[in-house]
Amino acid sequence: MTTSTLYIEEVTDDESDGFANVSKEICENCDGEEHIALTVEPFNEDAVERADITTVEKWICSEHAPCPYAVGGGSTLTNVDGRLYTFGGCDRRGIPSSRLAYYDSDTNDWVCDLRSEGVPPTARFGHTAVASGSKIYIFGGQGFADNESNCSLVTMVSFNDLHCLDTGKMVWKQLCGVNMAVAPTENPENTKDAAKPSPRNSHTAVLIGDNMITFGGANADEGPMDDMWIFNLKSESWRKVKREHQDGKHPDAREMHSAYAANSKMYIMGGRMGSGDVCRDLWECDPDNGFKWTHLANSSSPRCSHGGDFLSSSKLLCSFGGWDGMGQIFDEITVFDLSQKKWAPAQLHGYLPTERFGHASCVKGDRLYIIGGVNASDDLKELVSVRPVSQAEHH
Repeated sequence: MTTSTLYIEEVTDDESDGFANVSKEICENCDGEEHIALTVEPFNEDAVERADITTVEKWICSEHAPCPYAVGGGSTLTNVDGRLYTFGGCDRRGIPSSRLAYYDSDTNDWVCDLRSEGVPPTARFGHTAVASGSKIYIFGGQGFADNESNCSLVTMVSFNDLHCLDTGKMVWKQLCGVNMAVAPTENPENTKDAAKPSPRNSHTAVLIGDNMITFGGANADEGPMDDMWIFNLKSESWRKVKREHQDGKHPDAREMHSAYAANSKMYIMGGRMGSGDVCRDLWECDPDNGFKWTHLANSSSPRCSHGGDFLSSSKLLCSFGGWDGMGQIFDEITVFDLSQKKWAPAQLHGYLPTERFGHASCVKGDRLYIIGGVNASDDLKELVSVRPVSQAEHH
């Protein structure tokens, strides 16, 4: 076995925002397959107090039954009572999908091409999905203008329609916006929208209480955006968060970032700006304090098109994979400890997933589930989960 090690340049505490010294080890074993292992030196125990619940250095990655079809990039993954629903996505050619399936975490089985009533969203990718009870709300995204899979990419457009799927009844309902599968004249209720976000894709959305909060995204006319909108699930109406209500600094306009809901606050990380530069900043937005933004930290490297969520059991924001905008696709996990307001070292053990970007993720229990995405050679369909190792498992 031949092993070569690449050590990343050491940075100061101010520059690293709490990262320990990090190195990547590339080894060739296991019948010639190449593995990438992330090696992290532990923090100084005197400098950082460990979380009571979880020792975050070691994370276990498990492989689950793959989706029967390649999900690709830009899909969504949403947990409804233990069923993980995936919708949409696209392959590396940019062909969007409207397929709907779910993974049953209790049986490790997939149910695909679900039958439903009502008019579903058109094929798309780069949309968002949030779950409230048995309902999934899907907003925006990008796809073909006339919903034909054989169209040229010239006809690609962004959407601002909002759809609700009642998973108990398997019925779709369009709440606002123009569904490109139906002529606008057949959707007169769409004209009632007094205010709604402009069409967009690669935005983010989180659910806090009865409010779906969206941030950023992009379209061909406006490029990346920095606006924030709220859709109230009870009144089924949009309202824009005015800039004067956002005290002080705020994130730059961006797309392909990640977002997390935790402790009634919204967090966003990374993304790509209009200049093409990829961000490495982490921000907190407090809706209860005038939607005030606070810059928390910077990660060790810029990334976009990554996926992540909040693990409430351990108070950790975690994300996996992504792209740095310069050719590197990641296969590592990044972890931010909200209780300590610091980045935490993390090392994957068990099954090692391939590098990817444009994947989808959601949380069930103490696990972050990750599906699909793309890399330089493949449209991916594998489903994996990662979880932190508890102190009890260490003893």
